[in-house]
Amino acid sequence: SFIEKLQALKFQIAQFTSIKAASRRVRHHYDIGNDLYTRFLDPDMQYSCAFWDDGAQTLEEAQHRKMSLTTQRLKINEPGLRVVDIGCGWGGLSRFIRRETGAEVHGITLSTEQYNWAQQQRLEMGDNASSGLDYHLLDYRVFSQANAGKYDRVVSVGMFEHVGRHQFKTYFEKVSELLKTGGRAVIHTIIKPRAEFTSPWIDRYIFPGGYIPAVHEVIEAAEHASLIVDASHFHPGRNYAQTLMAWRDRFRDVADQLDPEKYDTEFKRMWEFYLAGCINAFDEAEGGGGMRVGQFVFTKPGFDYA
Repeated sequence: SFIEKLQALKFQIAQFTSIKAASRRVRHHYDIGNDLYTRFLDPDMQYSCAFWDDGAQTLEEAQHRKMSLTTQRLKINEPGLRVVDIGCGWGGLSRFIRRETGAEVHGITLSTEQYNWAQQQRLEMGDNASSGLDYHLLDYRVFSQANAGKYDRVVSVGMFEHVGRHQFKTYFEKVSELLKTGGRAVIHTIIKPRAEFTSPWIDRYIFPGGYIPAVHEVIEAAEHASLIVDASHFHPGRNYAQTLMAWRDRFRDVADQLDPEKYDTEFKRMWEFYLAGCINAFDEAEGGGGMRVGQFVFTKPGFDYA
């Protein structure tokens, strides 16, 4: 019908994410206030799916497990390697990588609140750690232009879903551009069971202007950029449901402590409603549709397929 075609066109237009629009969308969600996020996230401020698969009992344990597995999959196995974290958030993973491996790590974010927090945490780590760690308030597309071929490893957790389907190829082109020959990338993203699957709640409230990919869409975009799939790791959607439940419970516990002028009753209801909706979207028992979390490992060969 005409209406369906119009809706499809609107979706296609929304997928073309300009740098200015991307920055605006990030600020809309992540610049609400660090005083909110510190109340319900773990101490490392990980705002992405934790890994409960191995029997983790607390949010802190599950997030530590996620960071540890992600770092292992990067294979930072020699001194002097340089890592860039695309969409680094508050910098928890980049600090973890720096502490655990000694690699030089740079994080990229579009959120001023996240950037300021990450820089403050970096300074508090001490000279030895902070000298090999830095953050940049830039779009990854701009950053890659000035840093082509400078990194041995690229990591990106929970950012790919935000870029929009028509930016997938551009995204991986920039990942490839940042990597040195023989470099390695770990991309962590929510995965839906098939391309035509949609979740109106997630599309509207979690990733407006973004797009959750199916596995083949990730692989095809990466191969277009001449990256080779080294491994794919999948974690059931219940991991995200459990993470969201932990956030919701923590938020409920501290809601009364939040500044009432900044976070009024309406906001608190909206935020709890948002978390509850996310839980239902990922909880398999609630019809989550088979969504899960994938970590894709890619390498950059010493030749170009093109």
